[in-house]
Amino acid sequence: MIACLLSATPSPATISMYAQVYGGDMEFSAVVVFFSTLLSVVSIPIVYLVFLLLI
Repeated sequence: MIACLLSATPSPATISMYAQVYGGDMEFSAVVVFFSTLLSVVSIPIVYLVFLLLI
């Protein structure tokens, strides 16, 4: 169950730090983290309910 819930969690905020250190696009990585966090509000409960229905 933990592995299923981890698949629905947002991408880590350290992506922006890695983008800065390695010369990547920091603004884009910040947007990706923001949207993945917003989507996780919906995806975590859905994945949890699907998991419960399959058990």
